[in-house]
Formats: sequence, structure tokens, C-alpha cells
Amino acid sequence: MEKKIAKVKMDLRSIRKLAHNISAATRAKSNYVERLELLRAQEPSNAVRSEEARIHRLIKGLNIEKLIHTSGELEAIYMPIIDTFDPLDRAIIIDAVVNGKAYWRIGREIGYTERGIQKRMTEMIRRLAENT
Repeated sequence: MEKKIAKVKMDLRSIRKLAHNISAATRAKSNYVERLELLRAQEPSNAVRSEEARIHRLIKGLNIEKLIHTSGELEAIYMPIIDTFDPLDRAIIIDAVVNGKAYWRIGREIGYTERGIQKRMTEMIRRLAENT
């Protein structure tokens, strides 16, 4: 059971990292697209074409679709189980895992202590491990 719990914890950390990476890559892509629009408004030159090509390579290198696919695969394993949790536990685990909120912040928002949130998370992780 300890191995399953460790795997769940690792997968939940991966989901959190993927959510963060998707958000950061999406913001970067938006900035790159904005830069491309500014470049297209300039007189075409070798330097402008070179910069456009560089930005297109950077956008392609973000691999947003791959990040979303990987996140979706992990979420497909855990979300059906999380959906069976009561609404408060579901909100806690999504805030902690997907949104990356600290336990103390979640607790403050809903009137629990950080330790209370930790206990609930431990129990939810155990339930996820039992059901995967």
C-alpha cells in the first residue's frame, strides 16, 4: 500500500507541475504571438524574417499539446475517483493539486487549520491509492 500511496503522491505532483507548465507555456505563446504581430507590422527584412522564424520555432518548442495530453492521461486516472469525494474534499484536493495552493491558504479560506487540511489530504491520497 505504501508504494501505491507514493505513486499517487508522485502523480499528483506531476499533475500540479503540468498545470503550472501549461499555464506558463500558454502565457509565453501569447507573448510570442503578440511579438509576431508587431514584427508583421514592420517592413519585411532579413532580420524580421529571421526573428519570425525564431519565434515560430519557440512556439513549436513549447509542446503545449503534449503537456495537455500528459495531464489529461493522469487526470483520467484520478478524476473519476475524486469526483466521488464530498464537495469540500473535492475542492480541497483540486485547490491543492491543480491550483497549487498551500494548505494553510486553503484552510484559511474555508475555516480549517493547515493541519486539518493535511489530515484530509492524507486521507484522500489513501483513498486514491486504494481505488487505483
